[in-house]
Amino acid sequence: MTKKFNGATVNFAGALAGLRGISVSKKAAKIDVTASADAGKTYESGIPDTEVKIDLVGSTTIAPGDNGALTIAWPDNSTAGTLTTAVCVDAEPAKGSMDGEITSSITLVPKGA
Repeated sequence: MTKKFNGATVNFAGALAGLRGISVSKKAAKIDVTASADAGKTYESGIPDTEVKIDLVGSTTIAPGDNGALTIAWPDNSTAGTLTTAVCVDAEPAKGSMDGEITSSITLVPKGA
């Protein structure tokens, strides 16, 4: 289902409620490559780890293990966070407070073969 947020469009297999926010993270482990003759620590970057968190208004039926293509189109025509095959690893089905909106969130990562 496709949803829009501030000009961005997200499409993921499953029922997405109203889009509230998107965050894309690419982190890599730091690998210590310090040699005995070095005056200080030196590092290399490990393999990048991509994670996409989508915050929604309303509840969602997407659950950990659900997978499919994730397409994100940003207003500047970039596609940061797009994953050929994504898998949900965290889902907060619904939360809310008195006189507040009901929200939910899902976290998606690249799915292995």
